[in-house]
Amino acid sequence: MPDAVSPTREHRPALTGIRLLFATAAASDRRGVYATLALGFVASLLMPLFPLLFKVLIDAATDGNLRVVTAAAIGMAVIATGGRAAWSYAHMYGWNVWERLTITIDEQLVALTGRLGLVDRAERPDFLEHLTLVRTNREHFQESMMSLVGAAFLVVQVVVTVVILLSVAPVLLILPVLSIAPILASRWAESRAQRALRESAEDIRTADNAALLAIDAAAAGDLRVLRLRDLVVSRHDAAWERSVARQWRAESIGAVVSTAGLMLFTVGFGGAVLFVTIEALNGGASIGSVILVLTAGQQLHNQIGGVLSSAGDLFRIVETMRHFGWLGRYVDEHEERGSLAPAQSLADGIVLDHVSFGYEGSDQDAVDDVSLRLPAGAVVAVVGENGAGKSTLVKLLCGLHRPTSGRILIEGTDLAELHAPSWRRSLSGAFQDFVRFEFLARESIGVGRVVSVEDRSWVQSAMIRADVADLEEELPEGIETPLGRTYLRGIDLSGGQWQKVALARAMMRDAPLVLVLDEPTYALDVESERRVFEWFTRVARSHSVIGTITVIVSHRFSTVRTADLVAVMHEGRLVECGTHDELMTGGRYADMYRTQAEGYR
Repeated sequence: MPDAVSPTREHRPALTGIRLLFATAAASDRRGVYATLALGFVASLLMPLFPLLFKVLIDAATDGNLRVVTAAAIGMAVIATGGRAAWSYAHMYGWNVWERLTITIDEQLVALTGRLGLVDRAERPDFLEHLTLVRTNREHFQESMMSLVGAAFLVVQVVVTVVILLSVAPVLLILPVLSIAPILASRWAESRAQRALRESAEDIRTADNAALLAIDAAAAGDLRVLRLRDLVVSRHDAAWERSVARQWRAESIGAVVSTAGLMLFTVGFGGAVLFVTIEALNGGASIGSVILVLTAGQQLHNQIGGVLSSAGDLFRIVETMRHFGWLGRYVDEHEERGSLAPAQSLADGIVLDHVSFGYEGSDQDAVDDVSLRLPAGAVVAVVGENGAGKSTLVKLLCGLHRPTSGRILIEGTDLAELHAPSWRRSLSGAFQDFVRFEFLARESIGVGRVVSVEDRSWVQSAMIRADVADLEEELPEGIETPLGRTYLRGIDLSGGQWQKVALARAMMRDAPLVLVLDEPTYALDVESERRVFEWFTRVARSHSVIGTITVIVSHRFSTVRTADLVAVMHEGRLVECGTHDELMTGGRYADMYRTQAEGYR
C-alpha cells in the first residue's frame, strides 16, 4: 500500500499552515475575520506611537512650546483611548471567530473521516497519529488562536517601535537584531516540544483508551469480576508517565535555551539605554530622546516578551494546521473515485472474481482468492469458524474494503467503479458489532433510513418486517423511550433488546439491493436465532422484486439450513459452496454441522 503523503509533502512551510488556518476561519466567519484583523491592525499602529508623542511633549515642555505640548497631550489621549477601544473590539470579534473555528474544525474532521469510505484507510497508524495530534491540540485551540493573532499584532507593534527607535539613532537597530535570538530559541524549543508530542501520540491513545475502558459501563462487569482495575490503571499511569516525562525533558531543555536568548536581548537593551544617555550628556541627544529610548525600549522589550509568550501557541497552531492539512491530503488521495451509478435492481447478481484482501501488517490474507456468484434474489449464508474471513468478505461486498486483488462485479460492473455513497445507499444490514445509538428508540431504529426517522408508522413497519414488534411493548414509553444512560431518564437495554433494535434498523430500507446480517443475533439462544434467520429468509423471498440478495453470516450451521446457497469459509478461503442438502453429503460443512448438532443435544 503506498504511503499517504511523502515526507517532502508532509513538512510544508509554516505559511502553508497559516494560509490553511485563515482560509478555514474565513469559511467559518469571513466578516468576523476581517473585523478582527482590521481593528487589531489599527490598534497595533496606534499604541506604539505613545512613546514618540511622549518625547515630543517632553521636548516641547523643555522649550516652553505650550501649543505643541497641548497637541501632544491630546494625541496621547486619543491614541490611548482609540487604541484600547480598537484592541477590545478586535479581541471580542476574534474570540467569537475562533470559537466558531473550533466547531468548524470538529465538523471538518468528521467530514474528512466520513469521506474515508474504506475502513482500513481510517485505521492506518499514520492517519490515527495525525488525527490524535489535531484533537489533542484542539483542546486549547481557542486560547491558542487568540495568542496567535495577538502575536501577529505584536509583530506590527515591534516594527513601528523599531522605526521610532531608528529615528533617534540608527545604532539602535541592534535591538531588533538581538530580538531575533529569543524568537529563534523559542521556535527551536517549541519544535522539540511538538516532536515530543508526536512521539507521545501512541502513549496518549493508550492512556485515553484505558481511561475510557475504566469508566465504560459495558465493561464494568468484566473489570470487577476479573479484578482488572489495577491492571487498567497501571497501564493508564505508565502511558501518561512516559508521555509526560518525554515532554518534560523537551520543555526543560527548551526553557534553558529560550532564557539564554532573552538574556542576550536584555543585555543589548541595557547597552542601548546607556548609549543614548551618554549622547544626551554630551549634547548629542535631547532629554525627550532619552525618555523615548527608555519607554520605547521597554515597550519593545515587553512586545518581544509578548511574542515569546505567544510563540508556543503560535507554533502549536502551525503544527496543528500541518497535521490538519496532512489529513486533508490523505483523504484526497484515498477517497474513492468511482462515479458510475449502481443498478436499480439485480437480474444477474453479484460475482466475486478471485477476490483477495489482507490487512496491513498481517502476513496472511483475511480473504484469499475467493470466487463466488451470489444470484439475484437469493438468500446466501456464509459460515465458518471464528477468523475464517466471513466478516471481511461481507465488508468487501459492502465496499468498506477494496480487494488487494481480484474484482467484485455488480451486474457486470466493477464495484470499484461505482459511486461509493450511492452503492452504500443500496445496502442495509445489521452487524455483530452494531452501534448502540443512545437516542430515542424511534430514532435509534429510524437512522437506518434517515429520511424516515420521524415517521412513527415507517419505524413500526420496520419492526414488523424484522419480527421484533414486541419490543415496543417492552419499552416503558414505547418507541419514544430514551435509550442509554446519556439521558437522565434513559433506560439501558439487555443485549437481546439492543439486537432487536439493530434488526429493526436493518429493515428500515424496504428495498435494498443487498441486505447483510452479519451475526446480529449472537446474544440470542440457538432456537431464537434460528427463528430470526428463518423469518428473514421468508421476508427476503417475499420482497425480491428488485432481486435483493440477502447475505446471512453465522457460525451456527443449524440456523442457515433454509438458505438458497451456503458458502463455507476456512482460513480465508472458500472451501465449499452449495445448498444445505448438497453440502450434507460429505465434507467440512457436514462434519461441522454434525459436531454442532451433537453439542446442542
